Amino acid sequence: MAVTKLLNLLAISCLAIIASFGPVPVSALSVESVHHARRDHHVLAAKKRGNSSKRCKPRSTTPAPSPSPTTSKKPAPKPTSSKDVAPPSSTPPSSGGDSGARKVGIAFTGGDESAITQFWSWKTQFYYTWSPWCIDAADQVGFQCCRMLWGFKQIDDFTKNARPGHGNCAMGPNEPNEPSQSNMSPQDAAGLWKQYLEPLHDNGYTLISPACTNAPSGKTWMQDFFKACDGCHVDRLAVHFYGTDAQDLIDYVEDMHATFGKQVWVTEFACQDFSGGQQSNQQQVTEFMQKVTAYMDHTDKVGQYFAFGALTNMGNVNPKNQLLNPSGNGLTSLGKLYIGE
Repeated sequence: MAVTKLLNLLAISCLAIIASFGPVPVSALSVESVHHARRDHHVLAAKKRGNSSKRCKPRSTTPAPSPSPTTSKKPAPKPTSSKDVAPPSSTPPSSGGDSGARKVGIAFTGGDESAITQFWSWKTQFYYTWSPWCIDAADQVGFQCCRMLWGFKQIDDFTKNARPGHGNCAMGPNEPNEPSQSNMSPQDAAGLWKQYLEPLHDNGYTLISPACTNAPSGKTWMQDFFKACDGCHVDRLAVHFYGTDAQDLIDYVEDMHATFGKQVWVTEFACQDFSGGQQSNQQQVTEFMQKVTAYMDHTDKVGQYFAFGALTNMGNVNPKNQLLNPSGNGLTSLGKLYIGE
């Protein structure tokens, strides 16, 4: 009997010790894109990442699936052909440092495809859809499409669509430093680049690097990528930033530009706290947007920037960052500010 009681006490003690280790906090976002893509925003605990509360915690964006002719939903846009719209100039966008430069980009993922035309203005130029697919309505109003090779799973679609006469801009993998994203080593990404992106350079394409998160692993990943891709043509450096301090974004862009010596494209950013802190209110989000876009408009170090928010459902991203009304009809006040209306 004494032995039995002792064993029971030991078992209870072990359970108490195990229970003291809680699960790692995780949050996720599912957002329907124009191709009905799933976007899962995965957030790791602040202690695990070792980041400050003002720094971005990794979110994730999965690629859009290939268009399906049997789907009951609105079909995905057809690839742009040379007969649909005249191919844009092969000359890279101006890096001029005045606020009139067409630096505003649209990262479009939500609702009716035609909704993207509401973002056309004197400040807008490029757009992308986290995939190799472009949107006819956007091309017809004057947007320039930048096709993305999201990762290994989109190689076939990318090779079919990123061809001479079908555009002049191509982007590397999305957040390859994150397991929930394209998830590849710098060496594998370099091999992918050499085989599928590098040949486009001779066809007049401007090539945009893989885009990592602003977690510390992102910068290290990019350094290793450039070592593995020595001699590759990489025209612009893509970065992502999520945080609530505008100066943090500015400092991050300055550091990445100084480290890699390339003009930066900020292909995702938002005033968003992923560390569990209090989210910014509308005034703070607006002030964040005003400060970071004023900086990016006036520096040659930034060529294009793409705010996260051109979608109808923000998921677990602070809805104060939304650029498109939830109905898809009309822009929010922040969206109008973003495009210079």
